[in-house]
Amino acid sequence: MAKRLGVTVVALLALVLSCSASAESRTVKEKVEPKVSWAQLNTEQKQILAPLEKDWETLPGLQQKRLLSTAKRYPKLHPHEQERYQARLTDWVALTPDQRKAARETFKDMSRLPPVKQHELRERWKEKQAQAQPQPIN
Repeated sequence: MAKRLGVTVVALLALVLSCSASAESRTVKEKVEPKVSWAQLNTEQKQILAPLEKDWETLPGLQQKRLLSTAKRYPKLHPHEQERYQARLTDWVALTPDQRKAARETFKDMSRLPPVKQHELRERWKEKQAQAQPQPIN
């Protein structure tokens, strides 16, 4: 019995170590994603990602890669989607690092909610945004 328990403990320890090693390798892989300098971007990419020019060199390689991926899809977006993308980029750049961290945490929390609750919160947010819009003077 004691021998079996010892084998089980060793197997569990091996499993935990292999999981942490794979998680660590993912973290290392994300950190070593090659960076792309602003000068390497083509004219279209620079135009789309212009709000990020000042911060581009400080962005992690993985984040640059994701932004370049969205920039690739940008020309296929409808004009109103392009406007929204540009507005969000501009808003993001204007945030402080603490505000960005809080936004990431909020997004992470939202993504854990059931879809129905997510929809409900989005609708309430839209209502608040509509109420916050200045009303035209007649």
